[in-house]
This record gives sequence, structure tokens and C-alpha cells, in this order.
Amino acid sequence: MKIYNKVILEWSEETQNYDKVVYEDSYEYDGELSLGMPMPCDWNLYDFEGKVIWLVFFDSNNYTSFEEAEVVHYYYDIYHDQGLTVAAVGDFSQNSYTCQEWGDNHQQGYLPQYPILEDSQDNIYSLFDDAGPPYHVIIDHNMQVVFSSPGTILDPSVLTPFVDALIAALDEL
Repeated sequence: MKIYNKVILEWSEETQNYDKVVYEDSYEYDGELSLGMPMPCDWNLYDFEGKVIWLVFFDSNNYTSFEEAEVVHYYYDIYHDQGLTVAAVGDFSQNSYTCQEWGDNHQQGYLPQYPILEDSQDNIYSLFDDAGPPYHVIIDHNMQVVFSSPGTILDPSVLTPFVDALIAALDEL
């Protein structure tokens, strides 16, 4: 698989999306990655091209992130077979939990069926925002960001446009 150390995307005013890769630093990785394992560097989104990707950015010290886990599982369970891929992306640098322990202990009794990525250096998160989690991103099958918003999906003002964007992206598959 290809592992990305850094990718710089260019914003297009015309399409209102990050449409063009202007810099890429990557390498081939033949090792095995498992649930809760810190990634050797940034996650390769292009492995999931042709699917809808939901990036769930969370703070491992934040109770809201724990509460959101049940909602994330709910939507994952409903839409996974329709082409939804989920990745939870968290910062564990100031926490006593490892990525695996957070997944084991704080997923509301669910065993996550999607990766929990360690992003203590904000390599992935900084591509989208700098305000802090919770934060949600939906990337459509064409690798276009179709939803990007701070706030918890427990709040209807975030959940409603999130669900609208998710369903619209899935309908395009």
C-alpha cells in the first residue's frame, strides 16, 4: 500500500473543493496494519477511492467524543454495505490511553469495525481545520470533500446537514 507522509491540496474557488494535489511525499509500505495500531504516517485516503469516506476527528480526552461513538456506529452499521468507509482520527499525545485502549474502552460497548487512527501530530486533521475536535468530514467517491464541519453530530444543527451530505454522496455511488 502507499503511505503518505504529506499531501498538499489546492483549493478551487470554482468548485469549492480541494481538487488538485500540488505536493505529495509518499512511499510503499508492505507491512500489516491493524485496528488501533498507530499509523506509520498519514492514512492513504486513495485506498478508498470509489467509496464515501467519513473522517471522524475526536479528542481522546473529551467526553463528547465518547458519546459520539454510538452515533458513528449507528450510521456505519446502516450505510457500510452501501459504500461508506469510516475512520476515526484522534490525538492521544496527552492521554494515558493508547489508540487500542481507547477503542477497547470507549466505544460504547461496540468493537469498532473501522480503523482508529492516531494523529497526535495533526497531520491528517490539519488538512481540514485547526479549531479542534469534534470535527467531521465526508469525502465522496470522486475524492471531493462534500461536508466539513466542526461540532458534534449530537447537535441537530450539525447532524442534519451531515446526514443530508452523507445520503447525497451515497446516492451518487
